[in-house]
Amino acid sequence: HQANFTNTIIYGSRNFEYLLEKEEGASFNYNFKNSLIRFNDTNGNFENNPLYDFEDVNHYQNNILNGAPHFKNVEKNEYIIGQNSEAINKADVNAAQQVPLDILKVNRLPNPDIGAYQHIILETP
Repeated sequence: HQANFTNTIIYGSRNFEYLLEKEEGASFNYNFKNSLIRFNDTNGNFENNPLYDFEDVNHYQNNILNGAPHFKNVEKNEYIIGQNSEAINKADVNAAQQVPLDILKVNRLPNPDIGAYQHIILETP
């Protein structure tokens, strides 16, 4: 079994937006690459847990930890990223070539953004 996350935004209102749990004796293969991840361990609860060693290149490559996605409007489920997103031009190009259009059919290449959408210029209220 394997779980790979590439060019993914994992973000929300909690300090930890994902948790990993390894079953004893089971194979546990996971990888996060070119993703924006919210994992703010302010109390140090996970600092000695090897599952959350974000410097471990066997499981984590080119990720943005606790960066700002700058979503259009989360209350309306509008997760298009705006011009101030830290995900702009940070996606893995090889992975983006496999899905060259975003969810709205906007071309992601040659400079793909992390997430389901290429960024747009958001108007300020």
